[in-house]
Amino acid sequence: MKSDYRISVLIPCHSTKFLFESIASIREQSLSKNEFEIVIVADRVDPAEIVDILVGSHLNYRIISSEGPGIVAALNTGLQNISSEYVARMDEDDLMYPSRLQVQLKYLDGALDCVAVGGQLELIDENGSRIGESRFRRRISTSYKELLFSSPVAHPAALIRRSAISEIGGYRSFLAEDWDLWVRLRERGEVHNLPQKVIKYRVHSNQLSRQKMYAQSRARLIVGVSYFARQAKLADGPINVSEVEAWLAESIEYLRNNRVRFRMFFRWAKRLDLYQEKFDSLVTTKKVSTGITLLTRYPIWFLRDMLKKALH
Repeated sequence: MKSDYRISVLIPCHSTKFLFESIASIREQSLSKNEFEIVIVADRVDPAEIVDILVGSHLNYRIISSEGPGIVAALNTGLQNISSEYVARMDEDDLMYPSRLQVQLKYLDGALDCVAVGGQLELIDENGSRIGESRFRRRISTSYKELLFSSPVAHPAALIRRSAISEIGGYRSFLAEDWDLWVRLRERGEVHNLPQKVIKYRVHSNQLSRQKMYAQSRARLIVGVSYFARQAKLADGPINVSEVEAWLAESIEYLRNNRVRFRMFFRWAKRLDLYQEKFDSLVTTKKVSTGITLLTRYPIWFLRDMLKKALH
């Protein structure tokens, strides 16, 4: 059954600590309240706590209990209960710019070949204070050096055509669910980012860690193997999450032996991992010699990252 709303704002919620602030930012949207609804999926949190925050907001909302623990289960539960034309992603601790939904809706209405649009971020800390910004490429090509360098769209900043996300089967739990989503959606159509900021993205202390760097490296490898496996008509993921390592090893072996482009990606990814490890060391130690080495061996990556640090 078709929804009465053009947009469903999908929020998986596992904590209500910042939810009031997030809902307040949605309430201030310039887009008419009749055009969108909020779908909150309670993930290991009492739905009654969410109701207390939404009551009196004058927003159209639904609260659903997740069918399983974790963000992927929550997101897919939400998608199964959405029939609107577009899905806007939002996290429970981030804030929307007032024009976000209106400008993204207008953009996708006018760009029929585009299946998803994100935007730029203002970075805030746990207290809501500005700590910098994050920039994303306007248009995402099919080059692995763009698709697989890092996640090309900020997940909570995206507006997605529901038909497109349904066609690819929603989110998958064996890898970085958002990065994998953008790569698969890019195979269906254009993926863009608006030039303006659309959300205030809350950065938590545990996000700035060596563990995160390792997680990005592993995500790049798994998403990349999945991407090239589809091109080679191989299984692009394991049947069960417990079989990830076996699927990964088998796929890498085949692709390295049979796909030149994958070998190029594999070497590039290893070089990028080495660079990011050295850059992380530079941030920690501030050794001039490390900076000189990075500038000499990896000038483009190094200058880009130094610019990012300056913006932050």
